[in-house]
Amino acid sequence: MEITVTEFCFNNADGGTAISDGSFNNEAYPHQTATVTPIKGWHDYECGWRFIGVSADPQLTSYLEAHGHATDRRVFFSEFDLADRRDLGPLIDFANLQGQ
Repeated sequence: MEITVTEFCFNNADGGTAISDGSFNNEAYPHQTATVTPIKGWHDYECGWRFIGVSADPQLTSYLEAHGHATDRRVFFSEFDLADRRDLGPLIDFANLQGQ
C-alpha cells in the first residue's frame, strides 16, 4: 500500500525530530506531497491515528538521504497529514491487522 501525505516528521542527521515544513531548523521538503509505504500504525487517544512509514517516492528518498538520519530513514505521519482522507479507512484496517 502506498499513501500520499502532505506533511511528515523524520529523524534529522543527529537523531532528533525534524518536520517536513522546515519548522525545526531543517530545510523544508520542496514538494507538496510525498508518497510513503506504511509499516506500522496505532490509535493514539490524544492525537488520533498515527503511522510510521518508509519512502515510496524517489524525491522523498533523496530528501531523506540529504537531510535525515544516516540509518533511520523512517517517516512519521498522522491521519491529519493524509493528502486523501479516503486513505484513512485502509490505513486503519492495516493497523488493526498488525495486532492480530
